[in-house]
Amino acid sequence: MEMDEERLMQMEEQNKMLKEKLASRLRFEAERTEEPLQLKDSGEYIYCLQRNRNNFKAPYNPYDLQPVSTNTAMQKEEYWTVSASFVAKFSSCHKIGETEIKPVLQWLQERQLYYRLLNLNFFSNFRMKKYFLVWKTNARRSKINKTESI
Repeated sequence: MEMDEERLMQMEEQNKMLKEKLASRLRFEAERTEEPLQLKDSGEYIYCLQRNRNNFKAPYNPYDLQPVSTNTAMQKEEYWTVSASFVAKFSSCHKIGETEIKPVLQWLQERQLYYRLLNLNFFSNFRMKKYFLVWKTNARRSKINKTESI
């Protein structure tokens, strides 16, 4: 019983420390973003495609872009244009075109969050865990089928 109370106290203290860190981080972010950064846009832009678009084993990463020529980009179903102020994603599926436009700063922030999520244990080991669970389920199912057939 003493051990449980001691563990509970430790968990409450850790929770309090995490809340304080989060509050200070939020204050820092709020102070940092009070004056929005304005980038001068000359109207120039580049076409981009995903860097690992030809490697099917590579994980999907919409933020790892590679500059390409206009002709190369236009031949693909999905491409990006990047300027000093906006990032635009163009998709054409089933002859229906979709465009998603985001300010560069928002896109960069989302990119940073995406990479943080990828570094979390749950997401970084997701494929291996999924493969293992599928294998385990199939092994269990085959054992059940073997015993039912006897």
